[in-house]
Amino acid sequence: MEINAFTKGELKGAFIYFIFAKELLYIGETQKIAIARWYSHLYQNGTLLKNIQNHGKNPLEYTNSLHFISIKCNEIQEDFPEIRWKTITQAVEHSIHKVLYMSQISLLQSYYHKYAPDVIRYEIISDTKRTAPVRIPTEEWHYADNYAKNIVDTLCEFL
Repeated sequence: MEINAFTKGELKGAFIYFIFAKELLYIGETQKIAIARWYSHLYQNGTLLKNIQNHGKNPLEYTNSLHFISIKCNEIQEDFPEIRWKTITQAVEHSIHKVLYMSQISLLQSYYHKYAPDVIRYEIISDTKRTAPVRIPTEEWHYADNYAKNIVDTLCEFL
């Protein structure tokens, strides 16, 4: 018997999500509940499976080791009008990529040490080339950078 629990929450908002697959990590954002986005990643042509394959790995070897984590960004919803949620969430996603590229130690110690102890370095297989905002005010980038650091810290504490 296996029980999986999902928190029932709002269907729309600002969400950042993480998909762990052995030594691979996918980071994304969505304006809908993350479960819907995760489902689309698992289709044969889904971004997650394509990215696993593009990194020279066999997706079938990774599907049994998937862990999904979603973070609802309540502060974004409180601090910005709904029309700005997507742009700010994309900026935060980009900033999380930067934070985790610069230092892997926090996730290695909190997640990989427990769930994938043989992993000494993980590889981020997502990117923000097409989705990172191009023209937002400097103060919004500062907000995104600070919020990204808070998300990583909170995620590591949770794990």
